[in-house]
Amino acid sequence: MTEHRTRRAFLASSVTAAALGLAGCTGDGGSDGGGDSGTPTSTPMSDSMTIFHAGSLAPPFSAAEPQFEDEFGVDVTREAQGSVASTQKITQQGRSADVLGVSDFRLIRNRVLPEYGDWYAIFTTNSMSIQYREDSPGADDISADNWWEVLSRDGITIGHSDPAVDPGGYRAVMTLQLGAEEFQGERLYDEGTLDALMSNTTVPTGTETNLEGQLESGELDYVLYYQSI
Repeated sequence: MTEHRTRRAFLASSVTAAALGLAGCTGDGGSDGGGDSGTPTSTPMSDSMTIFHAGSLAPPFSAAEPQFEDEFGVDVTREAQGSVASTQKITQQGRSADVLGVSDFRLIRNRVLPEYGDWYAIFTTNSMSIQYREDSPGADDISADNWWEVLSRDGITIGHSDPAVDPGGYRAVMTLQLGAEEFQGERLYDEGTLDALMSNTTVPTGTETNLEGQLESGELDYVLYYQSI
């Protein structure tokens, strides 16, 4: 395979890797831990567990919850919100959680440890994707080789989550910007196309978990979000 084909295949896929992190938290600023080796400290098992997590982690956490509760006799309470907002519940609002699950492990490494948590682990990765309906404008034309041309057309509405509260939002912006970056003398599209893409992009109200519903209702034509959602 030539370098040209490799570059085009890489950019046309519009994939941005996302490492997801899991932390054991205290939420009161009283942890005397501070290690980030991924080794949890030993604590007594409680009959309840509070989890703050990213909306993108709702499907796997929801699937694991019943079996976890049955096996360990623990009542799990989960709160799904953007990763940044979930982190701020602990670091700014002073709330307590047993586990914090986010879609950017750097939030844990840089904002939670060591003051609010004992440990963290990177447990999976994700990719960005373009999601749309069968009847979305341009759906019959779009492919890995021309998605930027379709999404930059007049009248197209592209949605992504709020970059201020969700890593999926700023990774969506990064994905669009990546296509206009020159690499080994080649780029997918020029700055004019990037401007058109950004002009067609909106941040709808609600959390990232609302994107699917807004896409299905026709409020959005295309959504930039994690492939797992």
